[in-house]
Amino acid sequence: MKALVPIASPNTAAPRNRECVVILMFVFIVIGFLAKYGSGTGKAYMREAGIELGEHRLPVENLTAGQQRKFRIDLEKLQFKTYMNR
Repeated sequence: MKALVPIASPNTAAPRNRECVVILMFVFIVIGFLAKYGSGTGKAYMREAGIELGEHRLPVENLTAGQQRKFRIDLEKLQFKTYMNR
């Protein structure tokens, strides 16, 4: 029978766990933006990532210019661009 190998040694478990917690908190905040700004945030995220997908079709409402500005400010506070793949 093969011995079980731990995913992380005791020396590396704490940093890895902290990183996972930070990412999980980021995900919860990003999902919370759906409640704050509505279902139009999907394309707004993509727009902030540099990918323009155009406007939503009904029944999904697009973010207003004011909402888009506040959304961008929230993402900057969250340092959203540091989490994007390049």
